[in-house]
Amino acid sequence: MEPHGRLVLFGTSAGSEATLQLRDVYRNGLRILAYADLRLTGEQRRKGLEVALGALADRAVTGKVILQLR
Repeated sequence: MEPHGRLVLFGTSAGSEATLQLRDVYRNGLRILAYADLRLTGEQRRKGLEVALGALADRAVTGKVILQLR
């Protein structure tokens, strides 16, 4: 991951465990964003989703990500 990059977690359908090097996180100033749907109110859920998807849109590596929120 690039310095000052963001890792966005959105669900666990591919598995609930992952491994990452914490040294890389703190040395590169990385941010980890996660979405916790089941613990949130409807308003909190919407805000969290907007933030997480916004992070994806801001740092798209190739092309342009266009999100439509309703």
